Amino acid sequence: MSSGDSEISSDDMTEWEVVAQRLYEPETGPELTTMVIKAVAAAEDEPVTEIKEPPLYEAVDIAAVKDALFGSTPTDARGMTDANVTFHYRGYRITVRGDGWVQVSDRIDR
Repeated sequence: MSSGDSEISSDDMTEWEVVAQRLYEPETGPELTTMVIKAVAAAEDEPVTEIKEPPLYEAVDIAAVKDALFGSTPTDARGMTDANVTFHYRGYRITVRGDGWVQVSDRIDR
């Protein structure tokens, strides 16, 4: 799914649109927490330093997400490209995909 794509969530029939995304590279890039915060900052058009509340750890166990999708060590990277984890943070739906894309989706007003 590319930026600008939309989908309907089956759980509550809310339609969401990807408004920002960043690529997480487990072996070479910044930590997954950093990439999630960078993607949210891009969605809000704010500096990364402004994304403080609530703390990300209150929304999701990011270490568990990283371990589930990418393995617990860089050499154990699973790269399960068809798997993903979705959670809500700051009113957005965040999807961390097994191929490394961190997507921030916002509700579409109709």
